[in-house]
Amino acid sequence: MYQFVDTLNFKLSIAENRRDHLECLFYCHYEFIRIHPFNNGNGRTGRMLMNLVALKLGYQFLK
Repeated sequence: MYQFVDTLNFKLSIAENRRDHLECLFYCHYEFIRIHPFNNGNGRTGRMLMNLVALKLGYQFLK
C-alpha cells in the first residue's frame, strides 16, 4: 500500500497534460482494486479515491 501511495504521488507530481492526468486516474483506480486491501467495499473506496485525485487535478466528480 505504501508503494501504491508513493507511486501515485510521484505520478501526480510529474503530470503535465490531460493524458498524464487520465493515466493517474486509471492507475489510482486499477491499482487500488488490484491490491484489494479490504474484505468489502474495495470498488466504492477505489472510486472515491479516484474522485479525490480528479478533484485534486481540477476535474469534477466522475461517475
